[in-house]
Amino acid sequence: MTARLLLRRISQLLPTALIVTFLVFMMTLALPGDPTTAILGEDASAEQREILREKLGLDRPAAVQYVVWLGGMATGDFGTSLKTGEPVADMLALRVPITVELTVLSMVLAVLIGIPAGVFAATRRGSLADLGISFLAMSSMAVPYFWAGMLLIMLFAVKLGWLPSSGYVPFHIDPFGNLRAMILPSITIGTAMAALVMRQTRAAMCETMEQDFIRTARAKGVRPRSVVYRHGLRNCLIPVTTVIGLQIGTLIGGAVVTETIFSLPGLGRMIVNGIFWRDFPVVQGGIVVIVFFVLLVNLVTDLAYSILDPRVRLS
Repeated sequence: MTARLLLRRISQLLPTALIVTFLVFMMTLALPGDPTTAILGEDASAEQREILREKLGLDRPAAVQYVVWLGGMATGDFGTSLKTGEPVADMLALRVPITVELTVLSMVLAVLIGIPAGVFAATRRGSLADLGISFLAMSSMAVPYFWAGMLLIMLFAVKLGWLPSSGYVPFHIDPFGNLRAMILPSITIGTAMAALVMRQTRAAMCETMEQDFIRTARAKGVRPRSVVYRHGLRNCLIPVTTVIGLQIGTLIGGAVVTETIFSLPGLGRMIVNGIFWRDFPVVQGGIVVIVFFVLLVNLVTDLAYSILDPRVRLS
């Protein structure tokens, strides 16, 4: 049943992925500015620009460019950077792991903080602790990524000197240095998501704890801890899982800003530089990878439903 569910979800994702690649390609071409100007400079003649456009294939119709680009991407060829001449696939291979690490660490931090805080607040509904946690959650959601990142740099890097303010060290070279460099960026993104996870967990727990099966479990003398975690939390995980899956795109969007603040050579920073230089293959390749990653996470979320709720498999 799970294999059939997986095949059905994949068949539904393929048309979506194809449509998204077309939209990404066309919107990238619609960006203002001419890449030949970014490469040759403002002083280049019209003839030089036309020669370069022909060399890069930019003189072809947009539909032809898309078909060529899609065919190359299907074989792992994402094109070549117009600025550096480096294969985009090699650039992605270096930068995607950094963004994935930042996203995973932020998500783990959000789950470790958000779910326990939500359960704690729900089991003390209306108390001072509940109000305090809800206030902190609202405050965290209201703070922009760039402002939170700068505050963390000022406190932990400038004043206390505990953590580096920028830079990146690969994990296989220095695991401890890698984690030190990723702590502040992960907190910057993870705290905002933790607030959202906390609010969703609290709302789902408050609703679940009012259900008849919870009252039945209490009437049978089940321990309060088992009522909360075995019966209550397990049944409210589906909406929480939905929120976590949907927020992956938000995490990657926050990574674009956060990587710039903390000088992380990740995918988000590569896309920003590609937009600045009108480097179309870099922008297209980076955005497509992000889209595919989000679609993959949505697929994993759907499969998680079938594990958490057997009714999904039966349907």
